Amino acid sequence: MRAGLILVLLIFGILRGNAQEVFSFTFRETPVEEVLKKIEQQTGYIFSYSPSILQPLVQKTISIKQANLEQVLNLLFKSSNISWEKLGRYIILKPGKRFFSVYGRIYNKESRERLIGASVYDSRLHVGVATNDYGFYTLIVPEGKVCLNYSYVGYQSASCQFYLKSDTVIHVELQPMLNLDEIVVVQPNIPGWVKNSQPGQLEFPILTATVIPKLLGESDLLKAIQLFPGVRVGMEGIAGILVRGGNRDENQFLIDDIPLYNANHLLGFFSVFNSDAVKNVNFYKSSFPARYGGHLSSIMDIRLKEGNLQEYHGSFSIGLLSSKFNIEGPMERNRSSFNITARRTYLDLIGAPIYAAINNTNDNKEKIGYNFTDINIKLTRVFSRRNTLSFILFYGNDYLKYKKDERDSYFEPDRKRDYMRGTWGNWGVGLRWDKMISTGLYANTVLSYNQYRAFMNKRYRHENSSGDTIRLKKIRFKSGQEEWRLKSDLTWVMNHWNRLYFGGHYIYHVFTPEKRITLHKVMEEETPSRKRVNYKEYAHEVAFYVEDEMTIKEKWIVHPGIRGILFHVGSTNYFSLEPRFSMQYNWTDRWKTKVSYTLMSQYIHQLGSSTINMPTDLWVPVSDDVKPMKSHQCVLGVYYHPCVQWHFSLEGFYKTQNHLLDNYNGVDITPEYADWKENVHLGKGRSYGLEWMGQKTGGRTNGWINYTLSRAYRWFPDGSINQGRRFPAKYDSRHILNLVLLHKFSNFFDVSATWTFNNGFYTTQPLERYDTPTYLPGEKGEEKKDIIFHIEKRNNMKTPDYHRLDLGFNFHRRRKHGISTWSINLYNAYCRLNTIELSPDYDSKYGDREERQYFSNDWLFPIIPSFSYTFTF
Repeated sequence: MRAGLILVLLIFGILRGNAQEVFSFTFRETPVEEVLKKIEQQTGYIFSYSPSILQPLVQKTISIKQANLEQVLNLLFKSSNISWEKLGRYIILKPGKRFFSVYGRIYNKESRERLIGASVYDSRLHVGVATNDYGFYTLIVPEGKVCLNYSYVGYQSASCQFYLKSDTVIHVELQPMLNLDEIVVVQPNIPGWVKNSQPGQLEFPILTATVIPKLLGESDLLKAIQLFPGVRVGMEGIAGILVRGGNRDENQFLIDDIPLYNANHLLGFFSVFNSDAVKNVNFYKSSFPARYGGHLSSIMDIRLKEGNLQEYHGSFSIGLLSSKFNIEGPMERNRSSFNITARRTYLDLIGAPIYAAINNTNDNKEKIGYNFTDINIKLTRVFSRRNTLSFILFYGNDYLKYKKDERDSYFEPDRKRDYMRGTWGNWGVGLRWDKMISTGLYANTVLSYNQYRAFMNKRYRHENSSGDTIRLKKIRFKSGQEEWRLKSDLTWVMNHWNRLYFGGHYIYHVFTPEKRITLHKVMEEETPSRKRVNYKEYAHEVAFYVEDEMTIKEKWIVHPGIRGILFHVGSTNYFSLEPRFSMQYNWTDRWKTKVSYTLMSQYIHQLGSSTINMPTDLWVPVSDDVKPMKSHQCVLGVYYHPCVQWHFSLEGFYKTQNHLLDNYNGVDITPEYADWKENVHLGKGRSYGLEWMGQKTGGRTNGWINYTLSRAYRWFPDGSINQGRRFPAKYDSRHILNLVLLHKFSNFFDVSATWTFNNGFYTTQPLERYDTPTYLPGEKGEEKKDIIFHIEKRNNMKTPDYHRLDLGFNFHRRRKHGISTWSINLYNAYCRLNTIELSPDYDSKYGDREERQYFSNDWLFPIIPSFSYTFTF
């Protein structure tokens, strides 16, 4: 069957010399074979082909002006299965390769839980891919023999060989290594290009958080993240993070795509993340994928374990601070599973009696109790290979109670009673649907609700000897925020070199900065004073994004993307477009270069302490006067992998920030938030630095060392803070050095050590003071003096250098029904008294001579030994 072709080629002449040849043809309803003959006559080239490969061509109408031979042939065979190659004066036509998809999921063989970030690699074609956040992969390869290798950290590798001639589904189950062997972080032989092609991204092995030394026996995910470059801690023992010169509220935490706004317990000393419940962590400090947004400095994407589909397993742990348990198993074998994790402290049970015994007297009775609780539940139902439904619930709560009863026995027996009770925390619930629409299209949809709330009830009563109330004051304070969210993400594998990511979300925000009832009564007054405040704000947020991942000739990997956000609050609308771009170039199999640019916007702010996490800290939205924060960040990195076990990287970053929120003159905002907009000012920030890291993975000894050289500045052009002059950010640190070492002596004993160093933090202190008499000369009165402190500039003092060594020792023993582990930890092993605050003082012992000012160092933690016991079954 002859295929007709409508082809018109109009070219103005034939150019010689350095220019390419340009030809002129005119054809109407001419078969392709005759077109090729005419081209041979005009150009002198000879076509070599089998006539059968031209039969599938259909009629086309093509119009070209001023086209050379290469352009003519490309257009002639466009959308066909024909490729061409020029050899001297010969042009070879041959059938092109047919591409097919190999797709499926990778599971844990024992639990049937999906593995995130597992590698699929064709050793014959040297191409590969990693599973997404739901254990799904799609690899597009040409027809022919394929040799697939499947691997994942801590699992035995698997492989298969077959001849590919159509789309093929392959679900793979990987066998975990023996539990005792998992105490060493093992990195299998994964080709370097399978690694993430965007700089500033880290796939954090959750196992690392469980083997490094622990404070009071508590494994802490955020403390482990602090040991990586570009991340630092604000104050001694705090679990929060500060990333590349950013503030504490610029970090976003996601649990299975549900936001978490309070990630800390005990004023920030411990995080809410229970490592027994976590399966995978992706940490981003730059080059944010377009599906993320809303915060400037970092994104921590945490995925919870789904539960064992085959059999029941669990663990429990007892430590000095808390106890926890985890249990998982099938509700219906191979169809549905559950995973439940809970943790609670017993500080109120152990610490309260000790505190009372130390402080109580006959005239003074005090009681104090504190505890925190975490609960994580995940239920998963597998309806088919294409459909999975998950239910997620997390709950974290802090509870504090204080009571004091004091009597005055020297004069009239008055009685003063103080009572305070507070609870704060967050909880969230979500329903997630994973859907494989086709071989190359995968969708994930989440409907969720989450809430942060803080409640304080304070009462003070002063009574005389007759029991009459002299003074009474009651305060009931509530604050928080809640949001409803609908989010959908889609991945489309278009071909073997191109993947498209797109989706969007809608969020309904409800902010409650303050709901307060105040009662104040004095005995002389007939009626008490009352004050009621109920302050709320509502906001709507809509976002959409699209991002492409293109692999060009196995050398270039390019990620262009864009994210659009519309934020509506009150009568104000804010819209922004955020471009995202990153690129990787593979010089060799061992050397790579990555570059990225990211624009991020943040529409909510946190008011309160910048040092520790307080229950009165509050999230508030932007307004007419308070603009969204903006951040531009550029990154350039070089990466070297000399062998399988060693990895080195050097990244440089430059980040600017606009509309940063800071409190007026450095004074912390009180819990009365009705006028918060009048007490804050918007400024600018800049940070830049270099981050170097060397890491060894695999073997009995592994770990990493990293060094960060950076600076971070702030300034407020309106002059409201520091007279508009530039000043260092509070946690600006020129030098940060971290060293992590893990060594396995045997299957029954391993040790870990971490050492960290930084240049301390900045604080604002008065460097001069003046004595001013209360009365003017010649006036009578008691001679007194008022002291005036003079502060010349913001952040004018720096605390001493901070450094600390932590040690951990783990003893394992295999029991009949599981494995028992004793962990002994030394926090601050050489007892370095690191500064948490500077206290100014004055030495006046020199008589009439000028007094001398000095600063004393307030410290918190000396050496702290601890132990814990864990049994896994």
